[in-house]
Amino acid sequence: MDENSYRAQIGLAEVALSEGKLAHVIHHYNDAVRIAPDKAAARLARREADYYSRLNTDEDYLAAELRRMNWLEGTGRIQRVTARLSFAALLIALIGSSVDQVVASLAWALASSSVIAWSGSLIFRKFLTTRGRVASDA
Repeated sequence: MDENSYRAQIGLAEVALSEGKLAHVIHHYNDAVRIAPDKAAARLARREADYYSRLNTDEDYLAAELRRMNWLEGTGRIQRVTARLSFAALLIALIGSSVDQVVASLAWALASSSVIAWSGSLIFRKFLTTRGRVASDA
C-alpha cells in the first residue's frame, strides 16, 4: 500500500468503518485530507473525518444519528412492502374486473393507497438521507 495514495486512505477508512473501528476511520480520513489531490477531495475527506469524529465524541449526536438510521431503515421496509402490495393489488384489480366489480374496486383502492404510501415513504426517505450537521457547520 502506498501511504501517499488518497484512494488507498479512503479505502482503508471504509474497511475500518465496516470493522467498526471508528478511531481508524477518523485517522484514515485525516490522512486523506493531508494528501488529497485537489480541494474538493480534501473537503470530502475533511467532512467525513469531522462527521465520524463527532460521532465518536458526542453521545447525543450519536443517538440522533442512530435514530435517523433506524427511521431510514424503516422507510426502506415500508417502500418494499407498499411496492409489493400495490403490484399485487393492481394484478387483482385487472383480473378481478372480469370476475367481480366489487373486488376490482377494492383492489384499485388498495393499489392507489399503496402508491400514495410508497410516495410518502420515498419523500420521507429523501429527508432522512441527509446527515446531521457537524459542530463547525452549525
